[in-house]
Amino acid sequence: MNIIRLIPIILGLALALSSNAQQMSSDTMLERDTYYKQALRESMGTLRSIVNDENAQAMGFRSSQEAATATPGVPIPVLMIQLDELRKYQRGGNVRALFKNHQQYLVPVTVGNEVRSSITLQRQGERINAISYGSSNLVRSLDDTHQKVAKELNVAEPQFYAVHVAALRKYFIAYDDSAGQLMLVPVMDDAELNQKAGRALAAEEALISLQAVALRYNDLPI
Repeated sequence: MNIIRLIPIILGLALALSSNAQQMSSDTMLERDTYYKQALRESMGTLRSIVNDENAQAMGFRSSQEAATATPGVPIPVLMIQLDELRKYQRGGNVRALFKNHQQYLVPVTVGNEVRSSITLQRQGERINAISYGSSNLVRSLDDTHQKVAKELNVAEPQFYAVHVAALRKYFIAYDDSAGQLMLVPVMDDAELNQKAGRALAAEEALISLQAVALRYNDLPI
């Protein structure tokens, strides 16, 4: 099972944290969105055009010829945690309230059944525009983490979305377990947080550890 067969995504944060039926409905809305279709078509054309034999590997492909055969997968919603709000969080608070939805989506780009690269799309007004290309290591890490979580939960396709603390360059995937508890899963090993990729943590515990890093951070670019 790879990342392109994930269950349908949600369009907004409220829907992202609600029922399965709402999630499926919102996915249909996104896939029928004319601006989304246009952005995806244009950004895939751009990606194919900018990949050449010199930068193919850096973009996640083996060759420019391989990039020409690439296809987009199911977009992953990316919710943000702002540094100032993370610093002010108090234990026992509403973790979900920290998640900000800027209508950003990470679209896996695949060759065959393998994830190679990605396109990041973001809604800006009515339109949806590509804001970055590549991030092959990130999207592969998301795929690997998803597969590990799916295996451990003994389910084919757990509901999940990405959570990004941009200031600290930290990524997690998030999902609700069978008891309804929000879990965060690091997508990469993190010595600073003493966290292992693919090892699920209760969301609050993960964020309390992250908060300690945020409080020490000097606000300079990492």
